[in-house]
Amino acid sequence: MTSSTWHIETSGRVRLGWADRPPVDADRLHPRERRWLDRAAETRPERRSDWMAGRHGLALLLPAGAFALVAADGAPQVVGAVWVASVSHEDGWVAVAARAGGGRIGIDVVPDGRAGSAARALARVRLRGDAGEPAAAWAALECAAKLRGVGVAVLLDRQVRLEREGHLVRVCGLSRPARVWLRRLPGAVLAVADEP
Repeated sequence: MTSSTWHIETSGRVRLGWADRPPVDADRLHPRERRWLDRAAETRPERRSDWMAGRHGLALLLPAGAFALVAADGAPQVVGAVWVASVSHEDGWVAVAARAGGGRIGIDVVPDGRAGSAARALARVRLRGDAGEPAAAWAALECAAKLRGVGVAVLLDRQVRLEREGHLVRVCGLSRPARVWLRRLPGAVLAVADEP
């Protein structure tokens, strides 16, 4: 199913969406989302657009009346329903994931045009194992960090191991292993992890 430029699908209990340079419109935000954005310290137009695009994408996934603000750790916090959500944006691409219930969910998208920067970032991690191309490995690491509620900077201080299991990558070296599902999109790599 596609909504405008968004590709939306359900994989098991997780709803996913992604788009390359989706349109944004502040008037389409929930009033509380708009107030949050107006108070946000971020003033760079591209970052504000990314934030709005992520909220537009989540609006396609969440039940009617629910919306997402920002939790203390920076992750989206769903208001109006017991759901968890995650957002990723990079170089015009935006990816979103949400599902009913508690726990955590993580998503990351790495566009093909950022493969070089992904390889440079991987060179700074004490990494063992492999997830295929550098963009896939970096997406898996970022997704696992989101699932664990930590920033990617923590990866620079640890030995991290990737164990490939088909389209799944087991990321070891954070508080506990995370299973990350990888998917190749036309023009990007998508990584998703979910734990109830």
